[in-house]
Amino acid sequence: MNYWISGYGAGTEPTILFMDDNASPIWSASIPNPSFLCETADLLFAVGEFDDHCTVTSFKKNTDTSDNSTLYTKKDSIRLEGTALCHLSAHPGEHFLAGSCWGNGLFFTVAYHDDGTFGDIIYQEYQSDGTDHTSRVHCALISDEWIYVVNIELDLIYCYHLEQGTPVFYSKLALPKGTGPRHIYENKENHLIYCVTEYSSQLLTIDHSDRKNMKLLSSLSLLDPAFSGTSYGSTLTVTKDQNHLYAANRGENTIAHFILGEDGMPSFQDRFSCLGDWPRHIALLDDDKYLAVANQNNGEVVFLTRSPDSGILSQTAVRKISLPGASFIAESL
Repeated sequence: MNYWISGYGAGTEPTILFMDDNASPIWSASIPNPSFLCETADLLFAVGEFDDHCTVTSFKKNTDTSDNSTLYTKKDSIRLEGTALCHLSAHPGEHFLAGSCWGNGLFFTVAYHDDGTFGDIIYQEYQSDGTDHTSRVHCALISDEWIYVVNIELDLIYCYHLEQGTPVFYSKLALPKGTGPRHIYENKENHLIYCVTEYSSQLLTIDHSDRKNMKLLSSLSLLDPAFSGTSYGSTLTVTKDQNHLYAANRGENTIAHFILGEDGMPSFQDRFSCLGDWPRHIALLDDDKYLAVANQNNGEVVFLTRSPDSGILSQTAVRKISLPGASFIAESL
């Protein structure tokens, strides 16, 4: 098992780490603020999150024939007018990336080539509800010929249809005001979308079987009822069998665990410590053997073992990796 870690930093020290199963770095790169990574079969894309612009940097996978090791070579970088770019997703079939800018509500798609160089900016939209309300885009989920785009500040989920690689607006779902939808996952079998909200710290379940008329089915709190502080939901991850869902809380510093029924509907099961401060990103690794947590404020990625049957997480870390401003963890493809 190899995996990626990245975090905030000036780029004077490594901010992207490619790790092996012994927690040893295979390769590293130093670029400013790569708060999110996106991987295809042989390319790695890293965001550059800044207050006045954004960048996307590409790296090409290659193999050192002398020892058969995996390395990456920087290929290209593109600068865009969006600010605080925080999420990327890729459509390998149509060779484009979808980017979400938290700073100014820009949603964009940009073409890339097999060699890792960038092509044209295909699409740019400053999402708006028609008022002067602040707009903040945080996540774009590509699903075959569809893209679902989440806007935290407008409490909207947009659905676009891809037509020759260009997103064309199809519909949108208005969520309760103040929820702040942040990160989504699609359960294709049950035609559901799971959404973690930042402002209300909830798990929302959405029916998108009729994309023209998406419906909110349920809202479940991520927080302990006894918790009285301030907390923000961050991200979620789902097991490969789609029986378990985990969602992270920044502030309460916990991981909420939900069981998914045969119909895909979640029910709360239990709650665990994230063993750190400010869990910005979580991921399941090694066939769901581990749940890894990127704890941003204390700059540490921790690995918790996971029961394959009950889904219970260990409350001692089996592995810890230090990286200042840790913001991303994911298993390599």
